Parts: sequence; structure tokens; C-alpha cells
Amino acid sequence: MLEFVKGDFFEYDADIRVNTVNCVGVMGAGVALAFKNKYPEMFKEYAKECKLGLIRPGVPSVWKNDDMFTKGVEIINFPTKNHWRKPSEYEYVENGLKWLSEYLDKKSYSTITLPALGCGHGGLDWIRVKELIENYLADSQHKILVFEPNSSKKAGKVETNTIENISLLAQERIKTISSKSADYPEQLKLFTEKELYLFNSNNISVESYDISLISSSKPSLEEIELVKKLVNYCEEHRLSILFGSSVFDKKMAFDASKKGITVGVFMPTGIFKSAQKANLSENLTRLTLLSIGNPFESFDRKAYIPSVLSRLFLTNKAIFTTSRLEWVSKQAKYIKKSHSKFYYTDTPALSEKDILAIEKISAVKIDVEGNTVKLD
Repeated sequence: MLEFVKGDFFEYDADIRVNTVNCVGVMGAGVALAFKNKYPEMFKEYAKECKLGLIRPGVPSVWKNDDMFTKGVEIINFPTKNHWRKPSEYEYVENGLKWLSEYLDKKSYSTITLPALGCGHGGLDWIRVKELIENYLADSQHKILVFEPNSSKKAGKVETNTIENISLLAQERIKTISSKSADYPEQLKLFTEKELYLFNSNNISVESYDISLISSSKPSLEEIELVKKLVNYCEEHRLSILFGSSVFDKKMAFDASKKGITVGVFMPTGIFKSAQKANLSENLTRLTLLSIGNPFESFDRKAYIPSVLSRLFLTNKAIFTTSRLEWVSKQAKYIKKSHSKFYYTDTPALSEKDILAIEKISAVKIDVEGNTVKLD
């Protein structure tokens, strides 16, 4: 069933989202840029596939995402042009729609969002493209939401301060705390005055966590073992932990909460969707989600570093288990405003620049002996 709609298609719940792309690994404008910002891991996979020649006109690719807090979604990267400098081609759109029709025939009932294929920067005529969409998808068993060109151009641009959105947050048990509120963490005010969004915080104080772990998004086996030791240390000493929001961080946070540890997950953006999924779980009573980023934005690269820095202002001790530390040097002036104590692990992976960066904030080495971690 086709339904032609208006609005931002990222606000619509969907199982499959179609993204218009070129075949050279660039997502620099329009719908594609919005997808790149929201799903950076998808973009990395897409760029690799373009280099290998796996994405061609008429041959879309599928990327799937699912984790503990985010609704599973499929993204179909649908080529409407060869090179980003060139216009889109009706032939490419038609061949892609043939592929999409066959692909959807094999799927169970789903909701799909479809932009105006090639009608933005691609320069195609919407009337002709609309006819092609109707020819190939009108008889589909699925619910296909087709967004007109003007709506596609506005993809990903979401306002957060409307009465409706504030109400939506409250329905998912997300508190919105202004920096002027007495509930706003005093230490966090030293870094930012952005609104703080909290999910599942009724019985938990976020004024200060005991430990904040700054880990790699894709840690080595050695780092994974170290983080596990630190979680055990916190369990033994009854210390709370604040994690980031990578897939690894979320898994460790979930495992720690099952051990009875008070846990926080600080998210760059997108706390609304994560809260929706977390509300369906019965095992997250000791886990709080936090964010100062757009609650309705799936991902914004610019919000990543502020989310990491915020964690340093909400903890007594920050432990850097990652060996990628050069960025600390650029952010040292902000980090030094925090009252936290800083620790790092001395591994062969640390470069001279990494060591110089971490020394700028007077961090000390973690003492690890076997399975024992020692902090002063």
C-alpha cells in the first residue's frame, strides 16, 4: 500500500528506510547526508562497498542495525546516479525499483519510508518518478510511505522544543532538566548549560557517578578484559559507573546493571528512541540514560565530543581505557575545569602523542596486577 505523505521521514516509525545514494562513496547533501549523520556505521560500510564496486545503478545494498536500546532498522542504499557530480537517471530509478519490488516480496509485512528518488540534487521530475513508484510498488503488501520532494529536502531537521515533543518525552519517562533547575548537576554547569535529558532516574542521583569509563568503540581483547576487571572492581566496592553509548559500552552497561551496579549511559543524541526500547525491558531498573543532545536525532557527529566531556563532569574518577588519546590535548582546557581524577592504561598501543596528551590533564596510570585493579 502506497501512501504519499509530508514531513520528516525520520520522525516516522519504520522497519526499512530507503536512502538515495551515488556509487562513489560520498554522502554530502540532501537525504544521503541526513542518513550519514544518523547512521555513521552504515556510511562506513557503504563507502567500502563503493570501493569494491558492489553498489551500482539497479543494485542497491542493505545495511541492518539492531542493538539493546535502538529499534532494529534496515537501510537500503538506493543508487540514483553514478557520480555525485552527475544528475540522477530515470533508468537507474526504474531498475532500482524493480530490485526493491522483488526484495520486498520476500519480506514479512513492514513499514518502509521512501524519499522522492532523484528529485532533489538529482534533478529528476517528480511527476515521472512518482509514476515509476506507483508502477512498481502500488500493489505491494507493505505500508510504503512516500515523501514528496520538499519533505525529502528537510530530512533529519527536527525541532525539539515544541509542546508536542516535550509531551512525547514525558510519556517515555524522560525528564527534561534546565540548567536553571536545582536538580541540574552543579559540576555539569562548569561545562554546559544545555538541557539535560534523563530516562529512568527516579531513584538515582546523577550529581556524580563514582567511575566514568572512556573506552574505545571497537576495543581490543586486552581492553575488553580490562573493562571487565574494572566492572568487577566497581561491583566489589559498590561503585556506580557511567558509560558511553557505543555498542560495546551498552553491552557492558547492561551486564553491569544485572550485577546490581548503578549504571548510566550517556548518549550524544537520540535518547527518545532508546527510552522507547528500554521501556519494553524488565532488566534495566538500575540503568539510567542521559543526554544533552537532540533527543529525537538518531546521531549527530558534532554531539559526540560534548557527550564524552559531559561524562568527565559527572564523575569522581574518569578512567581512559582507550589508547586513542590525542583528542584529549585539544580538549584539555575544558577537561581541566572538571574536579575529576583521571586515569589511563599504559599499553604498547599508546603513541608518544597519546602520552603527551593524557599528561596534559595530570592523569595517572592504573595499577593492574593479575585480576586486581588498584585505584587510590
